[in-house]
Amino acid sequence: MRLQIEALDAFFLCFSLPMTLLGSIYALGYLKPYMASKRHVGAHFSLLNLTSLSFIIIYTVENSLAFLLGWELAALAAWLLVIWDYENQKIRFAGFNYLVSTT
Repeated sequence: MRLQIEALDAFFLCFSLPMTLLGSIYALGYLKPYMASKRHVGAHFSLLNLTSLSFIIIYTVENSLAFLLGWELAALAAWLLVIWDYENQKIRFAGFNYLVSTT
């Protein structure tokens, strides 16, 4: 798998990677109630990093199969982030809608 960054790739990476950082900063406040409970929030931050890694794969690979792998990895990680609060029925429904629309 060969990685190459061109001008358009760099443009998208300069947009998406800082958004992942901002999402991580926002998640610190959003997940504060979960940090006090027994629920492990490390998985949430791992999924954020996995989403960021899949963006890097999508923007830099030159192989179409690797591109599709990165695309599906991004969709799956984002879906798991959407359904993080799975106890709420509205969130489960939103996760189902997201899953249907991305596949």
